[in-house]
Amino acid sequence: MASQSIAPIARPNVGRKGRPVRVIANHFPVELDPSISAYQYTVQFYPTQRPLSAEEMNEGGASKSPEAFNRLVLSSFTKAHATTLNNAQFAYDGRRNLYSRESLPFTDPRTFEFVIEDENGKKEDMTLIIQIVAEKLVGDLIQSTQKEGENIASDVLQALDVILRENLLSGHVVAGKSLFSSAESSPLGEGCSVWRGFYQSLRPSGAKFTLNVDLKFSAFYDEQNLIQFS
Repeated sequence: MASQSIAPIARPNVGRKGRPVRVIANHFPVELDPSISAYQYTVQFYPTQRPLSAEEMNEGGASKSPEAFNRLVLSSFTKAHATTLNNAQFAYDGRRNLYSRESLPFTDPRTFEFVIEDENGKKEDMTLIIQIVAEKLVGDLIQSTQKEGENIASDVLQALDVILRENLLSGHVVAGKSLFSSAESSPLGEGCSVWRGFYQSLRPSGAKFTLNVDLKFSAFYDEQNLIQFS
């Protein structure tokens, strides 16, 4: 499958006038191994007792539900069918896309059933359908940045963003594409606090790559008794 691509804006030239100025930027150099690849899969899931219609499946189905719930479903799925999945480790975008370093032992769409249990102990039977999309090659991304006028393989870039983000999810609260932690928070009053977080994104920089990290701040409700809050 051909990689989706975006055309970068060509730089007209390198400036020579004025004096050099040292700039501290929130971009960190990243070295990519061109031999690495990742396999992309899509997932659809729904309560076994309430199958999705064809229209709902096309619109994204249950994967349009809150990301925290989606991750609970994915975690339950991988634990229940670890042997069938060859104990594969996944990076998940919270919606429909999964990425794995190793290919799964099947190429046709597969349907799995399992049980999820929420934090209150409520259990529900779930059905999940998983299907391979393509193999994403890091080498394709690197090559696309080394030729002037070449379109960047944006789908490979997206896959790497999801993979780099996966290990950071533990201990953080996801809000959009940003991650926040209560470890560095300040009270705002009225039952709210401001949490410090960050947003990261892998960016092409000429023929190389950098990891852009931006600080973020957002307000969150404090965990407290409802009567006290009111």
